[in-house]
Amino acid sequence: MSAPRFTHDEPGTGASDWDCAHELPGVTMTQLLSPGASLIVVVAHPDDETLGAGGLIATAAAHGHDVTVVLCSDGEASHPDSRTHTRRELAVIRRREFTAAMDALGSASKKSCNRVSFTALGLPDGHVGEFGTEIERELRRLVTPSTTIASPWRSDGHSDHDAVGEIAAAVAAELGLTLLEFPIWYWHWAQPAADPRWRSMRTFRLDPSAAGAKRLAMAAYPSQTTPLSAAKEDAPVLTEQFLQHFHRDTEVFLRTEPGPLGAPQARETFNSLFDSDPDPWRFDSDYEVRKREVLLTSLARPVYRQALELGSATGALTERLAQRCECVVAIDASDVAVERSRVRLSQYRHVRVEHREVPADWPDTGPFDLVVMSEFGYYLTRIELEEVFERIEASVTPDAQVVLCHWLHPIDGWALDGRDVHEAARRRGWTARVTHHEADFLLEVFTLNASADSI
Repeated sequence: MSAPRFTHDEPGTGASDWDCAHELPGVTMTQLLSPGASLIVVVAHPDDETLGAGGLIATAAAHGHDVTVVLCSDGEASHPDSRTHTRRELAVIRRREFTAAMDALGSASKKSCNRVSFTALGLPDGHVGEFGTEIERELRRLVTPSTTIASPWRSDGHSDHDAVGEIAAAVAAELGLTLLEFPIWYWHWAQPAADPRWRSMRTFRLDPSAAGAKRLAMAAYPSQTTPLSAAKEDAPVLTEQFLQHFHRDTEVFLRTEPGPLGAPQARETFNSLFDSDPDPWRFDSDYEVRKREVLLTSLARPVYRQALELGSATGALTERLAQRCECVVAIDASDVAVERSRVRLSQYRHVRVEHREVPADWPDTGPFDLVVMSEFGYYLTRIELEEVFERIEASVTPDAQVVLCHWLHPIDGWALDGRDVHEAARRRGWTARVTHHEADFLLEVFTLNASADSI
């Protein structure tokens, strides 16, 4: 999903529209930070840390954790057309405000030794992503094996935020550290019904002390919350409507545990997703409907004897496959999704819907002359994906066709993306007989035997 175009002075999505996000399952302090762990919060601009994670910072300091905020830029581009303040003057003002905010967030701690510390890199505002090496070097200097890294969400929609999030995620993944991502501008431009990615996040409830410290820290940024002058170009960047998103006693984080997610986490992850939303991927949307039509049109044979669908979700594609196959075995890691799919497909006696966590729990039926893996492969680790491919090869007919169809944009929290899945199939010598490539997804129909007849 490409980053949206937005400006801070647009009305945006109201805070009340996001009440649903703050009703997500909660996490505790000990789930976010293990005893003795340090917290490093890396942000692009002054105030990012307070808006997205001020309560977490205050709580961590109060619980005795070492907290360091890495400030990448001084935010001197906040008012690019100002005639009353130069960028250099704004940099001085915003650095001073940031220092005051750090003092406010540390005030929740009763131990003076647990004040919030910080380091400022002074990178150019608006071009933070061009200095990934410097940011990565600083993070590596500060982290320990027990560090948790927090950063803006990689899909926040602001180029600097997204860049910092990508760098933090890369360091955390390589070093095996827990990563916490927090949205900021996402609340402004996204809409909960149209963009369901927030459903993977979790809420962290702030105690009164942490909530109070966050309010003090937010008040430390008058250059962003009040006009610099009466001129239009000096209007506040953080409007009162926008700030309402952060006047809550909860903060929201996407948590990625050390190491990439894979099959063992799939059941819990997707049960939680389907519990919170009966249709998390909007299977009746124009995109999903058209993608199914492309997939079905790519199947040259009018009828298949026995099909295996991996990752069947609630059965939208399964129902269409049932009309082209004499038998369909549809499996999913989420038992919540399986139950819903069984209800949906109850009229199709030749369809079996099973709860299985592959590759370990592979179906014992077969052989299959059609295997469909749609929006599924990147929820496996690389090793698991190779094992799934081995299982496919061992359970299909010589003339079988394998359909891979995957979203091409980043998949937060998981080891692979769509291109990785398709490249892995090619490395095994599978032959693509049909290739359909769009900006959002790649669909290919493979045969596993190079000598197999063309489809």
